[in-house]
Amino acid sequence: PNFENVPGIRFRILGEIRSTPAQPKIEDLNFVPSPYLSGTFDKILTKHELQFQVTQETHRGCPYSCTFCDWGSATMSKVRRFPKERIFDEYKWFGKNKIELLYNADANYGLFVEDLELTEELIETKKQFGFPKKFRAAYAKNSNDRVFEIANMLEDENMCKGVTLSFQSMDTNVLDLIKRKNMKINNFRELITTYREAKIPTYTELIIGLPGETYETFKSGINLLLDAGQHDSLSIYNAMLLQNSEMNKAEYRELHGIEYANIPLLLLHGSIEVDDVVEYYDVVTATASMPKEDWVRTTVFAWVVQALHCLNLTQSIAVTLNSLHGVKYTDFYEGLIAHFENSQNHFGKLIQELMEIASEVSNGRGSLDLGDRSYGNIMWPVEEIVFLRLINSPETFPLINDYLLSNFPQLQHKEVQEMVRYQELTIKKPNGPASISEEFEADWHTYVSKLLLNQSVELNRSRTVIGYSKLESFQSLEDYAREVVWYGRKGSSLFNPTLFSLPV
Repeated sequence: PNFENVPGIRFRILGEIRSTPAQPKIEDLNFVPSPYLSGTFDKILTKHELQFQVTQETHRGCPYSCTFCDWGSATMSKVRRFPKERIFDEYKWFGKNKIELLYNADANYGLFVEDLELTEELIETKKQFGFPKKFRAAYAKNSNDRVFEIANMLEDENMCKGVTLSFQSMDTNVLDLIKRKNMKINNFRELITTYREAKIPTYTELIIGLPGETYETFKSGINLLLDAGQHDSLSIYNAMLLQNSEMNKAEYRELHGIEYANIPLLLLHGSIEVDDVVEYYDVVTATASMPKEDWVRTTVFAWVVQALHCLNLTQSIAVTLNSLHGVKYTDFYEGLIAHFENSQNHFGKLIQELMEIASEVSNGRGSLDLGDRSYGNIMWPVEEIVFLRLINSPETFPLINDYLLSNFPQLQHKEVQEMVRYQELTIKKPNGPASISEEFEADWHTYVSKLLLNQSVELNRSRTVIGYSKLESFQSLEDYAREVVWYGRKGSSLFNPTLFSLPV
């Protein structure tokens, strides 16, 4: 066949690679058939007794032009919408076929007022069929009242998988270099409080390896977000060089000293098969402002903050130290890494393993997969494996206790003991007593709860009973990992919701 006449392809003839002119952009999305409504997946559904999730677009394009992304390139800047009737029909198909999770693939869900109507129809579909059970989307970049209203509607039906309050970087120089503008941090603090009071989970995304970013600016950005109240979910990714992004152009890479490694693709929460075809992607491992050794430090620091703070292994402790003693969040976690990195205990060996995996990738070897399948035969994010290993070890909380006593001389022994014990009670653990109550010398629960809502509060140092009335049970650690750490990560899923405090 004469491939020269087919636009938008690349092919090889006698060892020579040839390309044809790009396909013209599809302006009318009515032209694109729905893979769901056209019957493409019908045989798969009838053949396999599996739980399925789906990906759906309600519009294409993005009005932004971030250099790390190919969504906002010149060809995609105009936003085009799919017909409303088609989207409604797909919802019904998802409901009838018992689809567990609907992953919305728009760049900015909630950008249009019509997205309210789409959300209402989706909720009606769940009420009629019981499915889809959960909805996840990348929400409009500058979150607004419409996004909050959408999130409220979804949360009322227990469908919300978290709302994006995204930044990518907190440094103004970096933002200029990647052509991005963030919301003001004061507005962010107000939004965090509003969403938390409404019990709607949020998550904030950051990217490691953007041009202009340093270890110090990245660390400072995390501290700024935690100070603003984003404790539950920081989603931190490594910068990738995407094929059509401005960042992947040779002149842009040269200008910013970008180095990268071609490593196996991290298909997060994807099933592992023996005969899988391995895919690869290009991960930024150094820039002019962040040499390789700093990239390794930054990556390990990000894993530790996500695993310990956002997944609630040390969150209450760090919040308390910050409020009572002025300890910066980043000093707490940087100090913890330094305290354990040369130790041979459980914590130390884990941090050494993280250092090794990041160092290997920075030198173009290995992958960002720890390869641990103890919690299900899927590819887990590194920070989730770190959390699962620590929550399942009896060494964890005694070692945290030792770290506090060794590094914070202003703390009394009894105070450390109570802070660590309260932290342990807050976690929705895979095993433990069904209910428990213990006497403390201070009301840590009321204090920490109000701090997490960005409220000013004094610690009530009077005798208090703190405990929980019910601990959710799980058949296995694998069930716990799936239901709580994976499915529930966006938001405060690791907190035991039945925790209480009562005066003695």
